[in-house]
Amino acid sequence: MKAGKSIQVVIVGAGMGGLGTAIALRRAGHKVIVLEQAPEFGEIGAGVQVPPNASRELIRWGLEAQMNAVCSQPDKINYRSWETGNPHGHTDLYNVRERFGAPYWQIFRPAYHTILMQAALRLGVDLRKGCEVQKYLPEEGAVVLSDGTKVRGDLVIAADGVKSIARKAMGINTEPNETGDTCFRVVIPAEKLLADPDLAELSTRPGFEQWLGPDHHIIGYNVSKEKFFNLLMVIPDDKKMVGYKAPASATEVKKAYTGWNPTVQKLLAFLPEDVERWRLIDLPPIKDWIHPSNKLLLLGDSVHATLPYLAQGAAMAIEDGAALGAILSHLNSTDELPGLLQVYLRTRLNRAHTIQRGSWTNRFFIHMSNGPMLDMRNKIMAVGDYNGSPNLMGNTLFTDWMYGYDAIEAAEREWAKTYKSNL
Repeated sequence: MKAGKSIQVVIVGAGMGGLGTAIALRRAGHKVIVLEQAPEFGEIGAGVQVPPNASRELIRWGLEAQMNAVCSQPDKINYRSWETGNPHGHTDLYNVRERFGAPYWQIFRPAYHTILMQAALRLGVDLRKGCEVQKYLPEEGAVVLSDGTKVRGDLVIAADGVKSIARKAMGINTEPNETGDTCFRVVIPAEKLLADPDLAELSTRPGFEQWLGPDHHIIGYNVSKEKFFNLLMVIPDDKKMVGYKAPASATEVKKAYTGWNPTVQKLLAFLPEDVERWRLIDLPPIKDWIHPSNKLLLLGDSVHATLPYLAQGAAMAIEDGAALGAILSHLNSTDELPGLLQVYLRTRLNRAHTIQRGSWTNRFFIHMSNGPMLDMRNKIMAVGDYNGSPNLMGNTLFTDWMYGYDAIEAAEREWAKTYKSNL
């Protein structure tokens, strides 16, 4: 559906959320400029998960064939012992499409970014690189770039991540929360795994592996049609790092996993000596997403950054964009914009906050220390998936809600509740 009134939208940030929102708004008939501060468009080379609640939107955008060509699709999540490497239990993913109507994809982040960027360009989005926003002017519906250029729109959308300065412009003094965890990310070529009989199955069977230990864990999964194995290692934050990322060494990572099972030791042997350590940060739930002028909107990580323990961060940004596009497809006059933005907020607020809280909950479940609680957790995983499981990735009631969610249906339902009831 195309809007009766087309407006000019300026999106700050060309990440997943910014590009996804640009696609959705162009499909709704609006004019879109995307400003990216980096001198070149691109993403950091690691894996990203695209669960069904996000993949269904990509399919609607006509991107299914492109995604299938470069994605892996896991058959299950294995919850593995840090000591033996054997699974305590698993969550089935082979039937995700049957259950939720959309696939569970795992993809190399730069490939995902390229697919979204090309789709945006095909739709006529004005993508501008090297545009660093130094100031938001919400009353004017404008931003000021580092060279002094002012870019205006009927609506400015801050999709520039957890460190966005747009929150300050909104009068929100909330800073990113240091969660107590840091991580390292590497991508291992499949041929290295295939050369070792003990590791080959990790590449030939596109699973989703979790090695879970006291206060530490490792996530591993395939990307690029099993051409690469993505490895994410999470350890406690020793508070020595300044800022949100810093250089580190493979020696440091290996030391953190001393005593872990032989499979983990073999995987860590593939780490390059120089790696980066990232501090895991999020935001507390924020209720104010819209400036009173109705000319500035916070979206994605700029307003609801979440921890990675439900693999939903990027998916939430895609949902945001899809919902906003659906709601603004009903715009027939600029006078209607404030009311439609409120419809958007009602559609997204509780959903995003529940995912944030759920990610925190799963962090504690994953990082239990040795003792009776850890033994209980392992027994819960051995039982398998069931309604009410404290493992939210294996809680069928929660995953039905999380993966079965349709952002556009939810948006249209909220719009109809607001506007059709007034007819």
